[in-house]
Amino acid sequence: ERSCEGSRRHSRTVRRLQSAVVMAGPESAFGSTKDSPLSRALLVADAVSADGNAFSPTHIELLRSSWIANEVKKREAEYTRVRPLRSFVCTWNVNGKIPAESIDGWLTAGLRGADALPDLYVVGLQELVDLTATNVALGALSDLSARRSAEWESLVLATLESAAAALPKGGRDGASAAGAGAGRAAAATGAAKPGGASRGPVFTTVGSETMVGLHILVIAKTALLPHIGAVQAAQVATGVLGIMGNKGAVAVRFRVHDTTLCFLCAHLAAHRGAVAARNADFGAIMSRLSFPASVEAADVDLAVSAAAAGRPAGAVAALLRPAGAEAESGRNFREMSKLGVDHHDIIVFLGDLNYRLDESLTIDEAHRLAAAGAVSELLPYDQLTRERELCNAFHGFSEAPLVFPPTFKVVPGSDSYERRRDGKQRAPAWCDRVLWRCSRALPADAVRPLLYNSSAERTSDHKPVHALLELDARAVVSAKRDAVRAEVVSMADRIENEHVPRLKLSRTSVDVGTVTFGRPSVRQVTLSNVGKSAAPWRFVPKPGQTAPTPGWLAVSPAAGYLPPGSDAVVVLTVVAGVAEARDAAVGRSSLDDTLVIRVEAGSDHYLSVGGTLAPTAAGLSLLQLARTHCPVTHLVQTPDGPLPPEHWAAKRAAADVDRATGAAGRASPGSGVATSAPATSADGGAVPPADRHSDLPGGGPSGASAGRGASGPPTGPPASRPEPLERAGPPSPGAGGARPAGVQELPPALPVPKEVWILVDRIIRPDGGHGVHTPGVFTVSADEAELEICRECVDSARRIPDDAASPVAAGAMLLRLLGSLREPVIPESLFPGRDLVPASSVSVRRWTAAMLALLPALHYNVLVYVMSVARESIKPPGAEGGVAADPNELAHALAQCLFRQASPSFIPSTAASPASGDARSGDFSASHQPSGDLGRLSGAALARAHAVTLELLTAPSLRM
Repeated sequence: ERSCEGSRRHSRTVRRLQSAVVMAGPESAFGSTKDSPLSRALLVADAVSADGNAFSPTHIELLRSSWIANEVKKREAEYTRVRPLRSFVCTWNVNGKIPAESIDGWLTAGLRGADALPDLYVVGLQELVDLTATNVALGALSDLSARRSAEWESLVLATLESAAAALPKGGRDGASAAGAGAGRAAAATGAAKPGGASRGPVFTTVGSETMVGLHILVIAKTALLPHIGAVQAAQVATGVLGIMGNKGAVAVRFRVHDTTLCFLCAHLAAHRGAVAARNADFGAIMSRLSFPASVEAADVDLAVSAAAAGRPAGAVAALLRPAGAEAESGRNFREMSKLGVDHHDIIVFLGDLNYRLDESLTIDEAHRLAAAGAVSELLPYDQLTRERELCNAFHGFSEAPLVFPPTFKVVPGSDSYERRRDGKQRAPAWCDRVLWRCSRALPADAVRPLLYNSSAERTSDHKPVHALLELDARAVVSAKRDAVRAEVVSMADRIENEHVPRLKLSRTSVDVGTVTFGRPSVRQVTLSNVGKSAAPWRFVPKPGQTAPTPGWLAVSPAAGYLPPGSDAVVVLTVVAGVAEARDAAVGRSSLDDTLVIRVEAGSDHYLSVGGTLAPTAAGLSLLQLARTHCPVTHLVQTPDGPLPPEHWAAKRAAADVDRATGAAGRASPGSGVATSAPATSADGGAVPPADRHSDLPGGGPSGASAGRGASGPPTGPPASRPEPLERAGPPSPGAGGARPAGVQELPPALPVPKEVWILVDRIIRPDGGHGVHTPGVFTVSADEAELEICRECVDSARRIPDDAASPVAAGAMLLRLLGSLREPVIPESLFPGRDLVPASSVSVRRWTAAMLALLPALHYNVLVYVMSVARESIKPPGAEGGVAADPNELAHALAQCLFRQASPSFIPSTAASPASGDARSGDFSASHQPSGDLGRLSGAALARAHAVTLELLTAPSLRM
């Protein structure tokens, strides 16, 4: 228990809490429950509080110090000086080559005579090594990438040192204000001697990062190093399935003086028509790339605030001590919080962004204008400029005017654009760019472009691009900052109120209604301080839980500080994902929880949040989908899982009869499997009929085992397709004479769920496109709006209109649907075991045959159906045009959704004969619970799944 003195000190601290507004938003310490360093720190602090239920002094110090730091930051113009920092930012897609000639003309472009070399050099390289789908998928390039990046670093440093030696002393040591100041500081510490002979090199590497073919290198003048700190590197992949490293970004961030910089080198999706994919890559990079928030990044600012506020050294050290204790126990702030790209003062984005000239300009006309140097006439067709204007990508970023010719695609060894008559035609384009963005706290001219041009190097099919930028680095004047902070602390200390804080909620229950799978539902609750004392508050976990909110719910802000009479709006965002859909498939309602809001020195408040997940195909089992002949949106959520209304009503009526007659032991008519009336005929238009196997690639016999026993592998997309899907007709009467009136037999399972058929139908439909040979089917990112249309059509059993969503979107939605199933297409018990050798074709072929023999009939049908379309897509295109898919890329994409790893893996015998009829029936009821989803496959498990999938795709003699 706390001592009396401790309680009095605690109360005094609460009374001194500053009157302030709640800090909310992406740059606030009081962020959402998902990414807030402060909210996560508060959870850690619970471990060291006296009883685990009340605010500890550490909580109070964190909240108060964070508010003070924010208030002081608002007045930083009063205590900072600006130091211009010249940065040379350059990018080059080197096409897997190292130049034989000198790169001095690139790295010193635009610098003449005695001009000072820049303070910073940022070099971004793409295609550092040759990229092939196989090498990328199997991770075979790591050693070569490391060697090649080391060669480039040596080459760049040697070039800069040579250039520095050729310049007068002023040029070597730096002419910018930042460089001059750094030189004086370095001289004081003995790091370097400005003027006279230098000790050591003029330039030193600050940081670098490599990912497959991407590399970024940051180099600074050695004299500037004492003012550089908090250097970190990160990477994010956006290639195939959003995880392969052939596309993505690498980044280095650091602090120079008191300004944070983040440099990103990216390689975005290729091809002239893939604008949406490039935009999606950019969004993924900005949202997913993050740096671990170290003790320095997450806690030192709070400690500095406490020190400047006059607290003794012991109290300052106490702020950092919990982080050290957590690190010793295996948990630390690096694991609990992330530093995003947007959390920097200045962001510079460079690389091969792959934006081309719009397709409204013909290739011949583009070549004519580029050869004539007509830059102004080409600019209106630049895709990146247009997407920025439409706010589709790079919103808020700036770029210097384009005054140089397009940098792609040139013939290596020359300055001419490539015009192959016997190969793929490409229009010249400004693929290689440099852009920047400043935080709202900085003036608009905090970054000033001094130079933006391309260079004449001829090693690659890209020309290198460089930009000389002058950045305003802010340097804090400690005495002035201390004075400002003292004023803020004094203002906080003046607030004294001994009343208990009282918080009022605008409502204590929030019903979000029907929640659509994957679509956020947002509600708001207002917290009002109706008392006379400041009220620090936060969401806390319930007893026995570790997080304040469930996975499907996010609150923002997650903690705050309310002065008397003030309000705070808490935004609640509900997003039902795969886990919630799988729970709903077995009748568990997971969208229901009670949140606890704790007020320091006050009482807890409780907020109930609930909703209902709209019926969706996601999360159901294949058997549930196959036995649901009506649209999924017509299902009713019941304790047994989603059921058709007529079946649920009949089931309740039968239960009423049982209760009335006292009958016992009556068998349940269903096991939670979604059921309905049999499908109507094709003329009725309900679903692909169960007896029409001409709708399945390769055909097959009727019945539950349709698809097995065919004379050869499936032959590809169906020659004819059913009519557009409509709502199922009225239910057929029950077939069982002994079954009570109104209780229906389970309808027969369709050979393939209609939801799968709808998506495949859109993929293979050639109307106005290339069908299965559409570039990027199954392998590239799709537009979210089109994916939403596909999901709505699947759930409502409607064909996907040609003009509403592309085959690429249908392919991506098919992978998502298969990946969300409660039981994967290839059950977890059949996941390839360690006895499978991916490099041995004999081992893979025998294992695949044994796996096919053990697959339940419905799973087998779906696998045949999907693989038939996939096999068709890798064949050379016919008259409809398009491109053949790459088997390796396609196998990688399919493996992630067809397989799900279980532990321990079941290893089928390679000598197994075809299973008996019982083994093939595979009646997986809704009560069957799959093992936990272990996430995406990786490493050896991915290699085994990839090998089996590739065998299914390419083996000419495989009997399916």
